[in-house]
Amino acid sequence: MNRETVRRSLLLVFAFVLVFFAPGLARAQRRDFAGSYRISDVSQDGGKVSLTLSLTLHNFSGGEIQNGGVVLLGESTRPPSPVAAFPLIKDFPSYRDVTVSHGFTISAAEYARWAKGENPLLDFLKPDGKGGTVMVPIDLRRVVAGPGARD
Repeated sequence: MNRETVRRSLLLVFAFVLVFFAPGLARAQRRDFAGSYRISDVSQDGGKVSLTLSLTLHNFSGGEIQNGGVVLLGESTRPPSPVAAFPLIKDFPSYRDVTVSHGFTISAAEYARWAKGENPLLDFLKPDGKGGTVMVPIDLRRVVAGPGARD
């Protein structure tokens, strides 16, 4: 086998990989919903913590969503189970943001994980078009209040 044949074979393999595997890899990296959140109004009573969670959610899904929702999942069970939900989002246009806020009561252990830097588990529930819903993870980051601000 000469060099030119090897070079052409490698180019053919590379083109095959690009054509057949790149689209799948791109979909695997796609984030349909990203959000930033703030925690405020924190008060603890024994093993429970009450707080307000404010979430600014970005819709990168490419579709307008009617009657979607955000659910808070508890990490104490496997698989994580729903703890509570934000109010329903009636209209969520594609490539737009929406901000929702809701008061939650969670376990002190759950709040301790958040205080150490772990994000809460939030999923977006969107209608699947067949009468059911699909849970989609939200890519989260916390917005930390600056000096002098109350968080």
